[in-house]
Amino acid sequence: MKLKIVAAVLAALVLAVSMHVAWRVLMPDPYHHSAHQRTSFDLRYLAHKIEIYRQDTGCPPRRLEALTLPIPADLGPYAKPEELRDGWGRSYYYRRREDCKGFLLFSLGKDGQTGGDDQDADITYEGGRAQDIRY
Repeated sequence: MKLKIVAAVLAALVLAVSMHVAWRVLMPDPYHHSAHQRTSFDLRYLAHKIEIYRQDTGCPPRRLEALTLPIPADLGPYAKPEELRDGWGRSYYYRRREDCKGFLLFSLGKDGQTGGDDQDADITYEGGRAQDIRY
């Protein structure tokens, strides 16, 4: 009787391990994202921080590095220095309108060149209150 119980437990354990291995091999990891997907998310999050900075100071920062520094009135820092880099380790590109009504934040994708498809595609965020933003 004990032998049957041990055999049943062992069979259940082997089945569970086999199912787990099959699951990991056949199903993609939902938490594994490409550098392009991660950069797209991080860029939007950084743009949100720029918007908070704008709300606090009245204007987006002139340079992204300003987000990493404290500003008067005990505000900031708004971001860590490592948050100013895309998924490939390159600095984000940033342009602010001189009238403080908008900004453009972007990464050039995996290849670091303008344009491209898939992982090489540019990732952009245009923020501000104005519809027609020219830089």
